[in-house]
Amino acid sequence: MNIQSSSKFQIQLSTRGIQKVGFIVGMILLQFFLAKSFGIILVIDLTLILLLAASVWTDILYGVIPNFIIGCGLVSAGVFLILGELKLTKTLIAAASILVLLLLICWLSEKFFGQPGLGMGDLKLFFVLGLYLGWEIFWVLYIAVMVGGLFAICGIIVKYLSRKSRLPFAPFIAIAFLVTHYFLPLSLVMGYLR
Repeated sequence: MNIQSSSKFQIQLSTRGIQKVGFIVGMILLQFFLAKSFGIILVIDLTLILLLAASVWTDILYGVIPNFIIGCGLVSAGVFLILGELKLTKTLIAAASILVLLLLICWLSEKFFGQPGLGMGDLKLFFVLGLYLGWEIFWVLYIAVMVGGLFAICGIIVKYLSRKSRLPFAPFIAIAFLVTHYFLPLSLVMGYLR
C-alpha cells in the first residue's frame, strides 16, 4: 500500500512538473506571437498585469507568492530582453538596487522589531517588476508603502487590524504599479501642459 501511494505521488509530481514546463513554453510562444501581431508594449503590459493579478490572488488567499509565478515573470523578462525591448544594464541595476534596499529593510526590521518587514515573495516580486520598469520601481515601492501604511492605520483605527496583524503586500504593490505606470505619467503630462 505504501509503495503504491508513493508511486502515485511521484507520477502526480512529475505530471505537475511537465504541466509547468508546458505552461512556460506555451507562454513564451504566445508572447512571441502576440508581440508580432499586436505590438510588444501591449504584450509587456498584459504580462505584468497577469503577473500582478496572480501574485495578489495567491498572497490574499494563502499568504505567499509562489516561486512559479516569479519564475514566469523572470522567463517573460528574458523573452523581452531577447526581443530587445528591455535594456539589460538599466533594468538589472534597478532590480538589483531595489532588492538590496528591501533586503536591508528586512534585516533592520528583523533586528529591531523581531520580524521581517516584508515576505520573500514580495522581495522577489519587486525584483521582477524592477526588471520590467527600471528605476520607476522606486516609485512603485514608495506608493505601495504609502497606500499599505494608510490601509493599516485605518484598519487599526476601526479595529479591523491589530498592530501584530499580517497584511498581504502584493495588492498594494499592484495598486502602486497601476498608479505609477498608468496614472502618474498622465498627471505629469497634464501638469506640463498647464
